[in-house]
Amino acid sequence: MFDSVESAQKAIDEVQGFELFEKPMQLAFAKTRSDASVKRTGDEDEFESHKRRRLAEKGAHTLIILQVGEFGLIC
Repeated sequence: MFDSVESAQKAIDEVQGFELFEKPMQLAFAKTRSDASVKRTGDEDEFESHKRRRLAEKGAHTLIILQVGEFGLIC
């Protein structure tokens, strides 16, 4: 998590286009809130609603998690 939008944008700019497995990385801000952010800022009902909505949409999206050493990337 980043302290500000500016620091997050700087991190994206620094890594944008970096080749990983011979393909350039394409990074962008998330379009929806993560489970962790909803859990931290909302109540239990909001979190459950968020989870139901996310799971309903899951069939249309593919989540790829790359683990490289101790760092993980969600693409």
